[in-house]
Amino acid sequence: MLFFRSRNKKFLFVVFGILLLIGVGTIFLFRSSEDSWIKDQNGDWVMQGNPEIKDFDSCAKKYPVMETYPEKCAVPNGPTFTREISTENGDENAQTIENVFSYPTAEFKERITKKTFGQFITRENSPVQPERFSGYHTAVDVEYSDVEGDVPVYALADSIVVLSRTATGYGGVIVLDFEFEGKRRTAIYGHIKPSTLPAVNTRFNKGDRIALLGDGYSSETDGERKHLHFGIRSDNQVNILGYVQNESELSGWQNPLELFD
Repeated sequence: MLFFRSRNKKFLFVVFGILLLIGVGTIFLFRSSEDSWIKDQNGDWVMQGNPEIKDFDSCAKKYPVMETYPEKCAVPNGPTFTREISTENGDENAQTIENVFSYPTAEFKERITKKTFGQFITRENSPVQPERFSGYHTAVDVEYSDVEGDVPVYALADSIVVLSRTATGYGGVIVLDFEFEGKRRTAIYGHIKPSTLPAVNTRFNKGDRIALLGDGYSSETDGERKHLHFGIRSDNQVNILGYVQNESELSGWQNPLELFD
């Protein structure tokens, strides 16, 4: 009996040792790439040896790609790689306005089908019925009533949140402060799902996902249809007016489409 007990103990020790080696080997395999990256004295990631993941393409083969523009891929406990965006004619220094800014939603231009910038709206002529508002429209409306799922909205540029709250006529609304051509400007995102509103002073990189659109005809959009009201101030004034009553007042606003033409 003692002989069999002794053999059983030895057998269990052998099995335990094998499992331990397998576990350590698995951890080593999965972490080999990440452990090849360390931070230097300046906090920058530097390669050690010859890591498996060296750029965006190799990262994307192993880890999820972020919903940003340009796309990004992060190595756990390591650096974040950004997909390189090619420029026309191979000129690495070329920079068009469309490259400077990221679209605030998917299919941005194609879905501006009802209200455009500067359009004079009355309760009688509005393409949206019934209509609650009137005046010169200070933004463009990007329509998503046909989309049942979540619709993300993205930062058009490197920016900081200067307003994030609910407001009459919008539901959730966000204002981002950003710079273009050496001048501070603000971007207004209206009809945002309140539960996804970012905190004031949150910083975003161009293309970062910042929130979701609110559900149509609910308190999330203050009863409005599912769409993004997207406006651009030509200064950094925090102004969320969706309409102005005099055409001359539009001078404080810029047609958002001009940023992408």
